[in-house]
Amino acid sequence: MEAMDLYGRVSGPVQYNFSIPPPFYAAWYAIIFYVLLFLTGVFLFRKWWMLGYQRAESRISERMEVKIQNLAAEKKLSDEMVADILPERTVDQIRKKGKAKWDKYERATVLFSDIQGFTKIAEKLSALQTYDLISERAKRGSRNAFLEAMAQVPAGEIVPGDELPETR
Repeated sequence: MEAMDLYGRVSGPVQYNFSIPPPFYAAWYAIIFYVLLFLTGVFLFRKWWMLGYQRAESRISERMEVKIQNLAAEKKLSDEMVADILPERTVDQIRKKGKAKWDKYERATVLFSDIQGFTKIAEKLSALQTYDLISERAKRGSRNAFLEAMAQVPAGEIVPGDELPETR
């Protein structure tokens, strides 16, 4: 490097050595910091992702548990209803084999009952609600109402064992 003064004199060449350091954001320690920051971000994102996955899995698990409990309650109810309707021997055969052998009876009484609009009502209710509805309707019935309805049926010969028990 050479310099000139006010009088136009030029000085001899002078050498001056200097270096410009890189900006702080391009230094080796900044690059290491960026890599660590990126890895921390990836780690935290993965943790957040897994936490969301675990929460979703927990919600699904809770829903499944509730559904299993509901199914168990409905199975118990249906087993009770079948046990109320069918003879014990038939129920045992169905539970063990999945089907029952038919039995022959010389005489049997079959009672058909109709609740007006029952099919439409039952389609809108769960099994437990349907059972409660039928139970409530049965409680409202009375022996006198039954006897009045039976009085309208033409009299026939009473078979031994089919007599109505006397009420006290």
